Amino acid sequence: MKFVAGIDGGQSSTTLVLAGADARELTRVTGAPIDFVGHANDSPQRSRILNELLDRALLAVGLAADTILDAVVAGVSGHNDAEPGPPYPVGRARLWRVVPDFETARFAALGDAPGIVVIAGTGSVAFGVDESGARIVVGGWGYLLGDEGSAFWLARTAVARAMTAFDHGRPDVLGNLACKHLGCVSLRALQQALGRGDIDRARFASLAVPILGLAERVSEAALLRDEGAAALLTLVRIADERLAPSPQRRVSWIGGMFKDEGFRAAFIRVCNRVPRLRVAPPKHDPATAALVLAARDVSA
Repeated sequence: MKFVAGIDGGQSSTTLVLAGADARELTRVTGAPIDFVGHANDSPQRSRILNELLDRALLAVGLAADTILDAVVAGVSGHNDAEPGPPYPVGRARLWRVVPDFETARFAALGDAPGIVVIAGTGSVAFGVDESGARIVVGGWGYLLGDEGSAFWLARTAVARAMTAFDHGRPDVLGNLACKHLGCVSLRALQQALGRGDIDRARFASLAVPILGLAERVSEAALLRDEGAAALLTLVRIADERLAPSPQRRVSWIGGMFKDEGFRAAFIRVCNRVPRLRVAPPKHDPATAALVLAARDVSA
């Protein structure tokens, strides 16, 4: 029997799905992120994490630890085909294909159809493909320089505004929420913890979840939610402008930010203000999409 795997390597976690060649899921495992921020390009960390996930997946379905998969497709945040990447455990599969995460996200959201997908998790990026096959990437500049509309952006913006309010002697509900969520006694302590690296990127970005949870009751949270949705629409509009003209453009979404019903609704709402955009929910999650692509590779 043939076995394939799909991998979604995001900025907060990595998901691996194992299946037979028919792409029917057998098991799914999750581990640490493999996007390599903060690690040297030749670090063995990526291979170590992926080897651990493969070992867990094989064990879960009763396969031998030395089983060689027939194909693996990995969509990895920050992957650049033009540059030599860090090592992968390529010996674990007969065919190992690594693509940027927006490639698997696009297939997850739109299948093979043209259109634009927005990814908003810890980071953010838009990826568009037109009817001719031309492609465009907008955003995705990382948490230090961009990623507007992402979880990290939402957390950073909320905390920065809370710090400004503190400087003016004004109480701020989001500042109090941030301190409580991140286990800090004050905003000063929070800033110092971030500077020391005691709070990593994924944990800091997780602050977006309780902030969005307050959006129906706290105006500051609602404003951030709507600003984030508008920022993602900006990515969509830039991608749309740079692709070949089309009377209608399909738009979909992928990523943890859209798990929040209010944020998802805000994004759909702003997209619907642009008459040519046709918004539709994604067909799959990215790991499943990578799995389907791996099964295609086997049958090709």
